[in-house]
Amino acid sequence: MPQSQISHCRSVVEYDEGDALVIRNATRVDIPRIVEIRALVRENKLRDPSRVTIEDICWFIDNPGMQS
Repeated sequence: MPQSQISHCRSVVEYDEGDALVIRNATRVDIPRIVEIRALVRENKLRDPSRVTIEDICWFIDNPGMQS
């Protein structure tokens, strides 16, 4: 299985080289991918995507609901 990654505001799901599932908290480095995926979703689309700012994403990264 190729190395893949799915990002969202709270955590990042990755497959490591041994195909093991790894879940980690998102970091600010993940923001471009979070924005990209958020723009591509077909379900739960935001009516006005501009209302979710980079500052909002940073807040959720800095205040995660789940701790690692």
